[in-house]
Amino acid sequence: MSSRLLLLTIEEVGALFGVKRRAAYLMTSRPDFPKPVRVGLRAIRWRAADVENYVAQLPTVNSFEPPQLRAGKTARRAQAPVRPFSGLPGAAADVHGT
Repeated sequence: MSSRLLLLTIEEVGALFGVKRRAAYLMTSRPDFPKPVRVGLRAIRWRAADVENYVAQLPTVNSFEPPQLRAGKTARRAQAPVRPFSGLPGAAADVHGT
């Protein structure tokens, strides 16, 4: 977006996140989301720059898991023995008669 003052509607905020209007309103009610500005009696907008800053500060997908935890999971997977699939419980052991 440009550096000029740009005000976003709730539909535009939702489009930025790929969500519908109701989900966008739920998102904007979070305490860490930028506060809207009133532009009329029944109209509110969000500053595009504020929303951009909010998006820039969101954690990435992999940042939710600390590196130590990720390293531990990888090590455990490498040490775990591979067990063959024995079928579903209660199922016949020889379905094809061989």
